Amino acid sequence: MSDASKFVPLMAIYLAVLIAVAAWVLSKTRFGVHVYAVGGNEKAAYRSGIPVVRRKIQVYMLSAAFAGIAGFLYMLRYSGGVASAGDPLLLQSIAGIVIGGCSLMGGRGTIIGTLAGALTVTVIQNGLAILGINPFWQYVAVGVVIIIAVLVDQARDGIIGGTK
Repeated sequence: MSDASKFVPLMAIYLAVLIAVAAWVLSKTRFGVHVYAVGGNEKAAYRSGIPVVRRKIQVYMLSAAFAGIAGFLYMLRYSGGVASAGDPLLLQSIAGIVIGGCSLMGGRGTIIGTLAGALTVTVIQNGLAILGINPFWQYVAVGVVIIIAVLVDQARDGIIGGTK
């Protein structure tokens, strides 16, 4: 065992590498620009010559690949797996994405923002657990945070307030 692995868990190293690669791909490559364009306005992306169907298929394939990697890492950590093991994490992941600044309407968001949102949700849940709050109310708190983040996102887009 190396000295670095004593202080930094191997999963954190995998996470850092995946985040760095994904952030670079989304911000510095043509594929990333196309993904943002398709997410922002599919018709405009098609009219500007972006192969929309191909990009959507590629994004779904990447999503499946990352889900497979997450399942593999879960299996390594817990020495087994269950198909529904990630179900309780769905609300937390949506909360992290929305809090991190990704628009539910598409076309906006960053990997680093999503990481910050996920860390925020984790801090909220850990704080509530330390305070001894019932897990039911922890889910309620995360749900309230999602609602507030969505309202802020909609207001920023001008949907709430009648400007669009």
